[in-house]
Amino acid sequence: MLPCVRAAIDAREFARARTELEPYLAAPTKRIALLTAELERAEGDEGRAREWLGRAVNAAPDPAWTADGYVSDRWLPLSPVTGRLDAFEWRVPLTGMTSAAPVIESETVLVIPAKPAAEPTEPHDGDPPPATNGAAAPSHPGLQPAPPKSDPVIPLVHAPDDPGPEAEIVEATEPEPDAKPSGWRKIFE
Repeated sequence: MLPCVRAAIDAREFARARTELEPYLAAPTKRIALLTAELERAEGDEGRAREWLGRAVNAAPDPAWTADGYVSDRWLPLSPVTGRLDAFEWRVPLTGMTSAAPVIESETVLVIPAKPAAEPTEPHDGDPPPATNGAAAPSHPGLQPAPPKSDPVIPLVHAPDDPGPEAEIVEATEPEPDAKPSGWRKIFE
């Protein structure tokens, strides 16, 4: 089938190549899409050729000789992975089946609305006073005391070129004035 299509394209018999490809165009594999793109380019239609090349990217892979995850261009008597006899099968490689993988749907998240605050109750004579944790008592009976404020935490972040707080500070020293200039400094003196 495919050698006939390639021979027809090479012989510039485009009508024959199209009739050979016709039964496979409903669900083209990568090889069929690439041959169709080659046919369109040979006929001079660059736009359709690019369209078929785009389809080839997402097309289903072609069957090949596979054994134990190893893909070969020809049948071999032994598996190169396990050494098993007659392990090669003509099928679609497992690594190429990513386009046909099922879609995993996310789980539905149940949101429970917050309960409204309970109505404040009047203290009874025998009830102990509420604990305040050192905070002032609320001025209104329906208000809760605010939790004590803690000091804010400021993280210590170092820039990539920052040596950090433990690096030594090296001061630039000036050369001694009675030293002789060297290199290019001789020119300016």
